[in-house]
Parts: sequence; C-alpha cells; structure tokens
Amino acid sequence: MKTLSESDRQISRGFTLIEVLVVMVILMGLASIVTVNVVRHLSESRVNTAILQIGVLESGLRSSPTDPMASREGLAMRLRFPVPTCNPIHRQKQSLNFTGEDSMLTRVSAIGTRNTVSVGIHRGAGIGAGMGSTVRYSTAVNNAGNGIAIGHVGVVEHNLIRRNGRNDNDAGAAGVYASSFRSLIRNNHIVDNTIGIRIISWPNIVIGNTLRGNGTQFDIMTNNRVGEIVTVPASGAINGDSGGAGMGTTDPYANLSF
Repeated sequence: MKTLSESDRQISRGFTLIEVLVVMVILMGLASIVTVNVVRHLSESRVNTAILQIGVLESGLRSSPTDPMASREGLAMRLRFPVPTCNPIHRQKQSLNFTGEDSMLTRVSAIGTRNTVSVGIHRGAGIGAGMGSTVRYSTAVNNAGNGIAIGHVGVVEHNLIRRNGRNDNDAGAAGVYASSFRSLIRNNHIVDNTIGIRIISWPNIVIGNTLRGNGTQFDIMTNNRVGEIVTVPASGAINGDSGGAGMGTTDPYANLSF
C-alpha cells in the first residue's frame, strides 16, 4: 500500500494557526492604510467644496442688489443651505429697514440707531416694515427715531419697545408708529419712549398693549379702533398667596397704562 511522504503530509494538513494570524495581520495593516488614505481624501474634498461655496457666496454678495439670488434666502437656496434661524442684533447707524412688502420680522433686535440720512418715518427708526409685513417677538431700544414703524395692512405684536426718540429729543418719535391703515397693533410692551403709540391714519386696531413712562402714552387720530385704555391701580404689599388690586378691567382687549 502506498504511504504518504513527510512533505505530502505537511501539504495536506492545511495552514497552521500562526500562518493564519500572520495573514490576518497583513490584511489588517493593508486595511488601515487604505482607510487613512480614504479619510484624508474625504477631508481634502470637504475643504475644496467649502472653498468653492465661499466663492459662490462672495460672487452673490457682489452681484446686483436687485438680483433675488443675492439675498440671504437666495444664497441659501443656491447652496442648498437652510436659512439661519439665529437672532440678528442690529447696532448700525442706519435703520433696520425691510421696505419690501410682506416681510416677516421675528426675533430682531434693533438697538441704538442714529441714522441722519434717511427721511420721514424711517429716519433713525429701529425697525421699518412695508405693506403687509409682520413684526413680532422683537426688541427696539434706544433708537433715535421710531422704535417700530409699520406700513398699511401690517401686524406689530409681542414686541418690547423702549426709550426710542428720548436720547435725541425727537418730539415726533414713537415706540410704535403707524402711518397708514388696516394694521393690527397688539400685546406690545412699550416703555419710556417719547410717544408710546402714534397713529396718523385710520382705521387700525390697537388692543392689549401695556404702556409705562412714555412722554405721551397714546397719540391716535380719530376713527381708529382702540381697546379701552385702563390705568391699572397699584396693589398694596403682598406676602402670601392672596392680594393684588386687579387690572381695573376684565376686558381682554384693554390697553393697560401703569
């Protein structure tokens, strides 16, 4: 009977554990080298893409202001970026004007405007909005002119408006200024302005505002629709879970002066 030689037996027995481990180490080493190179190329690709996108932004900002793609939304659309939702802080020497129609101004801060170039209701104004615009949850403080100036068919609501017109002794400046008709002014907190709310046209609706310490609380022409103006009584000392003098009214649309 034929017997296997020593060399034949070594071939037929397969790989030893050491040989398998050596092969695995070699494969792992090759895999790590490939991974490092792939990651490096991906990083370089991201950097190059960012450089190209910055170039696109720069070109857009240098383009004509009438180009709709030069706007913040247009540039974001061009790059497929979401429009940022951060709260802009405005401290420039010109009013934060959005003169286009149907603007939505939310969580804007307009502070310390000292514009001597523009004229009319936007001169030194903190926030100026055109027809059909809404201004809400914003702050207008220490501006030379009007805190918020609104055109017709606009909404001004839930804003803090303070010390506008006072620093520059602008006798006509108001916390909220409405120059046209069919606007809604409600639930604003208006404090220490030359005039609290000034309206020079009609009809507009004024409800639910709170006013304190303005040179003149209200300067509103006839034929507007104004919620009852109530002077809130002062409460005595409170120590516990009862007391308070109330608001002087149960009308939810009343404007409160205190």
